[in-house]
Formats: sequence, C-alpha cells, structure tokens
Amino acid sequence: AASRLALIGLTRTGGVSAVRWIGGRSATQWLERCVSETPGGAVWQAVFTNLPATAVTNLHFDQGPTNARGFYRIKARRH
Repeated sequence: AASRLALIGLTRTGGVSAVRWIGGRSATQWLERCVSETPGGAVWQAVFTNLPATAVTNLHFDQGPTNARGFYRIKARRH
C-alpha cells in the first residue's frame, strides 16, 4: 500500500502550489506542470525530479505562472 503512485494533496496559497504525493521507494519521480494546451496536445514542463532513495510521501512547493490555470501530473520509473 505504501508503494503506489498517487497524488494526495494540492493546495494553493499566495501564488504557491503545494503538491503532495506518494511515489514509493526506489523510484525516480517527476512532477510536471501544464499551463496550456496546444492543438497537438498538452505541453508538460518538469518542475521537480527526485532520485532514489526517495521518501514514500513527497512534497514540492511550486511557484508557477500566476495568471494561468494548470494541471499537474506525476510520473515514476522503478529501479
């Protein structure tokens, strides 16, 4: 149960997003943000990468663009 990929929290305060997730141990994890979509699909930008050994629960504070709505996604690769 502790080794799964799941977004467990997202809050925005004062222009800063706090993203919390479970990513499991021994996995490279990428937090990506998309602030717009193009006709060919979404454009994702990596905003944080953590390398093994990783904590089960992770937190990143992201000060992204203030005038746009956005999306976050988390990718992981087991080692």
